[in-house]
Amino acid sequence: MPTEAEWERAARADGPYVFAGSNDAVAVGWLDANAGSVPHPTCERPVNGWGLCDMTGNISEWVQDTTYRTYGGAVTDPVATLDPERRTRRGGNFQGSDVHARAAKRFFSWSHYGFSGVGFRLVRTVP
Repeated sequence: MPTEAEWERAARADGPYVFAGSNDAVAVGWLDANAGSVPHPTCERPVNGWGLCDMTGNISEWVQDTTYRTYGGAVTDPVATLDPERRTRRGGNFQGSDVHARAAKRFFSWSHYGFSGVGFRLVRTVP
């Protein structure tokens, strides 16, 4: 799974947007305003500048960082202490508003928290 910093950079795709590829959340994601209270198949909304889909809404994603904490100023890819009881989520989901889907928005969850709006994204690094 990506770190929080990796996830946010991938969502923003080095662009100036509030959401993944746009300043209009509904244009690029499934949220309470347009999802009909159900998750949707992947990649039905437009991709961001790096060709990644569903970084805004649809399903919130757990990231590698497990201890939710505030950033202390400018941070370069911090990884919080691993804690099997906690998870940090990013991206918002189909039952949330655009406020919850901002690329910078962070959420805390217990690892045993079960909800159809939470998942994860696998990533691969290439040398």
